[in-house]
Amino acid sequence: MSFNPLQYYEFGKSRGVTYVNNTFIGGVSSTINTASLLAAKLAYYPSGLAFDVADIHNFTIVGNDIECYIGVNYNMLFQAFSVSNGFPNIMTYYRDFDNHCKILNGGCFEGQNFITDLKIEGVTSSINLYNFNSLFLLKEIYLPLCTNIIELDFYDCRSLEVAYLPLCTSYGGTVAYNNVFLLCKQGLKVYAEPTMETINGGGVEGDLDYVTSTLGGSVSYVTDLTSPNTITDLAVNTVYETALKLQWTEPTSTNGIDFYEIYVDGVFNNTSKELTGYAVGLTNSTTYNLTVISVDNFYNKSLVSNNVTQQINGALDVDAQSFITNANITDQTQISSIEILVDNLKTDLLWTKMNAIYPFIGGTAFSHKYNLKDPRDLDVAFRLQFNGTLTHSASGILPNGSNGYANTFFDGNDSGLHNHHISIYIPNNTTSNGGVEIGARQETPNLQFTQLNVKFTDNNFYGASQSTVSVFIPYLNVNSQGFYTTSRLVSTQTVNYKNGAKIQTLLNNSTETIGNDIYIGARNENGSPSLFSNREFSFATCGKGLTDLEATNLYNTIQTYQTILSRNI
Repeated sequence: MSFNPLQYYEFGKSRGVTYVNNTFIGGVSSTINTASLLAAKLAYYPSGLAFDVADIHNFTIVGNDIECYIGVNYNMLFQAFSVSNGFPNIMTYYRDFDNHCKILNGGCFEGQNFITDLKIEGVTSSINLYNFNSLFLLKEIYLPLCTNIIELDFYDCRSLEVAYLPLCTSYGGTVAYNNVFLLCKQGLKVYAEPTMETINGGGVEGDLDYVTSTLGGSVSYVTDLTSPNTITDLAVNTVYETALKLQWTEPTSTNGIDFYEIYVDGVFNNTSKELTGYAVGLTNSTTYNLTVISVDNFYNKSLVSNNVTQQINGALDVDAQSFITNANITDQTQISSIEILVDNLKTDLLWTKMNAIYPFIGGTAFSHKYNLKDPRDLDVAFRLQFNGTLTHSASGILPNGSNGYANTFFDGNDSGLHNHHISIYIPNNTTSNGGVEIGARQETPNLQFTQLNVKFTDNNFYGASQSTVSVFIPYLNVNSQGFYTTSRLVSTQTVNYKNGAKIQTLLNNSTETIGNDIYIGARNENGSPSLFSNREFSFATCGKGLTDLEATNLYNTIQTYQTILSRNI
């Protein structure tokens, strides 16, 4: 259920008072189906006295969810919604929009594996263990006022990416390691109070040290709590069939701006690094309320922007529709991502430069095989043919490194002499097995290469586009994550790019096109696969040569696409 700022009128005891619901709890209506049952989970703050049901107004059931208005501060009781205390594992979110929840008394959300969103920014203290234990899907915890966290509070939050705790000066009660972030996601980023950097005998607090040393994450010490100014000129730029493009002016911010969060009906929807962004996964002929929040480089968040109301009434691009239909894409967010991808490629005049575009969307071999540019199930449409063992998932395709690869059926003759590019998007930094990520090689009549090897066993990048072997000049690349492109527009040079930025201009001759099909996950060696790659791929293209500007625009467009799908690097 999405937050809808409708006003409700309650009769009886509160006759004449208009309430705007501020508390939304997802998935629980089968268990919490009266205001009294919700009141039994709460206590007054700071007294701790039993909560009176009369302070819960306009209790409403909306499908599986509940919503109401609570106008007083409260504590959440011990194991209020804990699975181990008998509450069903059904909650999907808890949103306290007016920050009335102040204290968590232990085990409050323990074991609620399906929670994706917690908005409890008024919490000042976590008391007792396991408040957020085993919230498998939670990606962010934002507690700007919380001063203490208890041992094992975030145990096995396996998807947690960000923990904002700028006032917290106690992690488990001691400066030693107290298992606060045990089994959290690798790469977790924590925003912490500055004294935590030296509190442990001149060293880092024990649990924060665990974040960096064991989880491979990072800790940023928040030395300035000044939030960015509020955006006041949010406006709709473009209306699609399943999405909206928004625009705004950069607000003043003491600590700069890192990114923006886009909300639809009060619920987080997407992020953007630019002064434009997309609300996605929307339904045509439906009206939505849209807002944006600025996030600075210390993860301080602004107040909510001005509200914009817009009905979705756009038409789906015919090329986007063709791909969505043939690849059987039914998820609304995925449909939005394709719709926006096609629009951006056409706006930047890149659509005509592409022969094959592989979005690797839908999570199956069936959906992954289709070429966005020509989504027919034919070799001549450059539909992928998968061979050997590959794993297909929501993040892309992963060959096994020994026999898995895909044949594009695209060769150099399809783009033309001295007019050629290939690209590949690598979401992870992994150790190379010596394979080639995308490419082909021929020996006759002349030796020619087109390939991208993003990080060989020597930690070097090697790229070529219809080039002789002399092209292979190493470029140090210790992190394989990124979007890589190799392009040729003239007979005498190849240009290589990482994340849209030029990294090499190699002077080498191209005497002919390569007649062998490009393989993804291996190199086509005169008709046979070789040098199998063990890296995951989230996007790939083949087509005509690109200028520097086009290579940059292509990266930006694909990064927008990946961000919508929550798989950007």
